[in-house]
Amino acid sequence: MNRLRLLILFILSFIILHTVLAQDIGKPYIDFNAVTANGTAFKFSDLSGKVIFLDFWASWCKPCKEEFPYLIKLYSDLNDSSFMVVAVNVDNDKEKLNNFISNLGTDVPFTVIFDKEGKLPELYKLDVMPTSFIIDKKGVIKFKHTGFELSDKETYKKEINELLSAN
Repeated sequence: MNRLRLLILFILSFIILHTVLAQDIGKPYIDFNAVTANGTAFKFSDLSGKVIFLDFWASWCKPCKEEFPYLIKLYSDLNDSSFMVVAVNVDNDKEKLNNFISNLGTDVPFTVIFDKEGKLPELYKLDVMPTSFIIDKKGVIKFKHTGFELSDKETYKKEINELLSAN
């Protein structure tokens, strides 16, 4: 019985600690430098003043395969200079990223980052793919989503439009 209590206490402590350390709603985003999939230097804070959809994904992730084409459509439909999508790929092989993009059959109009070492998901304390953050113009995380279902499409659009219309 003591072992069970100890195990439960350990699990609860882990969950609480993970929750406290995770990047949460209402906190500023964590800035980072990276390299885009096409080799360009990228600094996240250069997007200050924009509404940002920060998405962490991988080519092997089934929900990511459904979400990514929608992000392209969403970005194109909104066509707003105050909105940016940053898609962070965490595959360990760039060829997987390249194959994924080429199989889309369309150009990707937003920034794609190749994070081979997986440092950025670690920085944001992620454990689910995809995980997305919607960040307001002041750099504050307003919404966080894990996984992706088709029903999320309208939610994303509503949340982004809400932030775009805010001062």
